[in-house]
Amino acid sequence: TPIPLSQGVTKLIISPADITEPTSSASGGIQTINVPASESTSTYTVVTGSPGQNVIDQSSLASPADHDGCVIVRQGTHHVIIRGLQLKNCQRDAIFIERQSSPILNVQTHDIVIEDNEIFGWGGRGQDDGRSITPNPDPLQPNLDGAIFCGYNRETADPIRPDRIIIQRNTIRDPRW
Repeated sequence: TPIPLSQGVTKLIISPADITEPTSSASGGIQTINVPASESTSTYTVVTGSPGQNVIDQSSLASPADHDGCVIVRQGTHHVIIRGLQLKNCQRDAIFIERQSSPILNVQTHDIVIEDNEIFGWGGRGQDDGRSITPNPDPLQPNLDGAIFCGYNRETADPIRPDRIIIQRNTIRDPRW
C-alpha cells in the first residue's frame, strides 16, 4: 500500500525556518540544507522549492572545507523526499548522506527518496580531504566526491547501514573534474 503523501509535510527551501539548521549566504540565499527527519514513519517530509526558489548554489563559498554538500542528510534521517532542486557548484558532493563518526550513533538512515533534481558543477576541484580509502596519486582528481555520496563505505554493522534509498529521474552532469 502506498504511503499517502498528502498527509505529509512539505518543507520549502524558500522558508529557512522550516529547515533544520540551514546555512545561508550573505545575500540570504540558502547554500546548504541539513535535511530534517520526517515527524512520522507513516508520512514523508518533502524538501523542495518553487521554480526559481529551488536553487542551491555554493559558488560563493571560500573553500570545500566549508561544506561537504549542498544537501546534507544526517545519520538517522528517515522518510524524506528531496525533490525538484537545482544543486549547482556544490563544493564537494551535491547530496551527502552522512555517517557521523563522533560521537558514533546507533541509528539508521532509511526511506530516503532523491528524485527530479538537477545536479551540475559538483566536485572538490582536486582537493583531497582525507576521506579517501587509498592515497590519491593524481592531485587533480578528487577522491570520493560524488553527485550523490553515501559516507557508509566502511560501515560493517547492518543495523546502521542506510536502507531503502531511492535515486530516480535526476539529471547529473558536468562534474568539475
